[in-house]
Amino acid sequence: HFKYDAYTVLDTVIMGNLRLYEIMKEKEAIYAKEDFTDEDGIRASELEGEFAEMNGWEAESDAATLLNGLGIDTEFHYAQMADLTGSMKVKVLLAQALFGNPDILLLDEPTNNLDIYHASNMMKIVRRLCDELGKTVILVLHEINYAAFYSDYICAFVDGKIKKFGTVEEVMTKENLAQIYKVDFEIMEIEGKP
Repeated sequence: HFKYDAYTVLDTVIMGNLRLYEIMKEKEAIYAKEDFTDEDGIRASELEGEFAEMNGWEAESDAATLLNGLGIDTEFHYAQMADLTGSMKVKVLLAQALFGNPDILLLDEPTNNLDIYHASNMMKIVRRLCDELGKTVILVLHEINYAAFYSDYICAFVDGKIKKFGTVEEVMTKENLAQIYKVDFEIMEIEGKP
């Protein structure tokens, strides 16, 4: 949560494509020079070409679209990350991960340190990534209720080894959970899911 506290929200998202971010910053530094040399002009030209190829002129707009879609209002886009709440930072970091347009996302405890409201919203967002954008999302979760409700498949580990893998319905049985967690379970269905 604190790694990007010195940066603006938009810069943090754009860092999801590190090369694009580096080009932007190098361009800014060159154009800010008072003693702009011929070498600076050549380098700026090279950077502008690469920037254009990477669709850099759309970077801020694309980052803003991601942020808005995740519920980060425009008024926060130029705020420092240090000034955001924990739940907002998690959403910004998700936007950063999405900015590079990956096919697969690996999210480690995306609901960690979030209250129930924000954790549920985060899981809804993750589900939308799969359903609406066709992303493959691999989650590490300890909240088995979230895993059961929002996942298609579950891989349960015990002592670092796979204990059970399958669909939610295959894994989330009273017998399996009792064997995995060494406690008795009652399974309730909500909206057709265990």
